Amino acid sequence: MKLTRAWLLTALLYFLIIAVLGLLMRYLMIYPLPGFNFKYILHAHSHVALLGWLFFAIFIGFIHAYLPDSLKSGYRWLFVLFNISVVGMLVTFPFQGYALYSITFSTMHILLSYYLIYKFLKDLKIMKAWHKKHNSSLPFVKAALFFLAISTIGPWSLGIIMAKGFSGSDIYYLAVYYYLHFFYNGFLIFSVIGLFYWFLEHKNIKFNRRIVNSFYKPLLISCILTFALSVLWTKPAGIYYFIAASGAVMQVLAFFYFYHSIKNIITNVKESMSEIAFLSLKFAFVIFALKIAVQVISALPFFADLAYQQKNLVIGYLHLVLIGIISAFLFGFFSAINGFSFSNLISKSGIMLFWTGFIATELMLFAQPLLAVLKLPLPTDFYQLLFTLSILMPLGLLGFFIGQFLPKKLAETSETVTVEASAA
Repeated sequence: MKLTRAWLLTALLYFLIIAVLGLLMRYLMIYPLPGFNFKYILHAHSHVALLGWLFFAIFIGFIHAYLPDSLKSGYRWLFVLFNISVVGMLVTFPFQGYALYSITFSTMHILLSYYLIYKFLKDLKIMKAWHKKHNSSLPFVKAALFFLAISTIGPWSLGIIMAKGFSGSDIYYLAVYYYLHFFYNGFLIFSVIGLFYWFLEHKNIKFNRRIVNSFYKPLLISCILTFALSVLWTKPAGIYYFIAASGAVMQVLAFFYFYHSIKNIITNVKESMSEIAFLSLKFAFVIFALKIAVQVISALPFFADLAYQQKNLVIGYLHLVLIGIISAFLFGFFSAINGFSFSNLISKSGIMLFWTGFIATELMLFAQPLLAVLKLPLPTDFYQLLFTLSILMPLGLLGFFIGQFLPKKLAETSETVTVEASAA
């Protein structure tokens, strides 16, 4: 995994950078600094989070899982171009927001992603012999790529909307929410589920493939229907509430099938990886269940309005999904296939520090709207405490990143999973 591990560490570096940018934003909420535009930094933070860390990590997982070494090298130049686009966004958004250069780099990323989807699907066809072995995971991966492609309609439409002078209007934000919904509820969620089932197939852990097929269809339909949740803040016609509620309920049904597809193999999964990798996956699946519960509740008009009024609720929810589900899964998955190392004190301490900061700040973000509902005052030092607890996240990621370059303990080396060069 030498080639893809170098790429993976680059993705992890982006995660560290966005954690620092997130900390900077929480500092600016308390102490504004001349020359620092909060909105511009937010653009850099969100773009590098989605298109640097998460996008890279997912595709690294796909390439490692489904392609042999003979085909992996063909992605090296694409990886370089993607890095140019991400670094370009990182250095332009904080200084100009949405302007010529930042839009150029983000457009470059979209166009490259189209080619990456095409190339990956083309290379998959070469590996037809694997299709039978991976017939449970591949539908999720292909659906993920479909949602990635259609999510880009959002950014393309933004250019037209802004050119027409509707920046900041309802339709502007609907285009943003369209992109976010199909990127994280579509591309990211389907990707990690696909990688999880690939791991079971790869380790020859027997699971109920028939139930997986029953899980796939309602999850796919619910992803489309639950976009309606993202429009409820506009107070649309009653049919949209019905569609949103139907999608949310269908997600519950999908999760029921998902749980039943793996409930009898949890012990097998635990035995196939290190304890900390298993805990990461377990944490991700618990938060996945919580996410579905939150979406069911948000279909109710009162909570839909609350989400619109309380921005911290939206921020907390996005972090819950992107960090609590996707990032937690990626930490566990890449640890299980020997991509990330938890085998020294620095990396272990770092990741524990990171998760402590994440859980603490999430509790605060969700507490703020709760206080508003109860008509209780917000503590005067709320944002100071939020900033202080947020320090743990980049600090922990820094330790984890450094730990990837340190020697492993001999006692723990034998516990890591050896990955075949072909990743069959």
